This record gives sequence, structure tokens and C-alpha cells, in this order.
Amino acid sequence: MILGVYHPANGVGHDTGVALVGRDGAIVAAVSEERLSRVKMDGGFPFRALETVMRIGNVAPRDLD
Repeated sequence: MILGVYHPANGVGHDTGVALVGRDGAIVAAVSEERLSRVKMDGGFPFRALETVMRIGNVAPRDLD
């Protein structure tokens, strides 16, 4: 599994989120942080989205490539 995190490095930006991609290249889960924080264009680190995609994909950190 591959975990992709979008969070601007310089802290300027919005619409942070996380995606989990399987070994076959299929998207397992993708979540925008603003959907969980309920803050439009949330620019904070996507902690909630990270937890959610890992739960949806039923993966632990050791399962990631």
C-alpha cells in the first residue's frame, strides 16, 4: 500500500487530504480533511483524513510501502 498526503510544505494552501493506493494501483480510499474537520478549505495537517483512510483500508503503518 502507498499513502499519499497532500499538505503544502510552506503552510500556505488549502484542501489538504490523504489517499491510499493499493499495490495494483487502485485507489482504496481518498479523503479531504475539510470533510472531517468541517472547515472549508482547511489548511491544517490532515490528521483526521490520515486516520480515516487507514481505517477504511484496514491497514497499519507497517503495511505501507
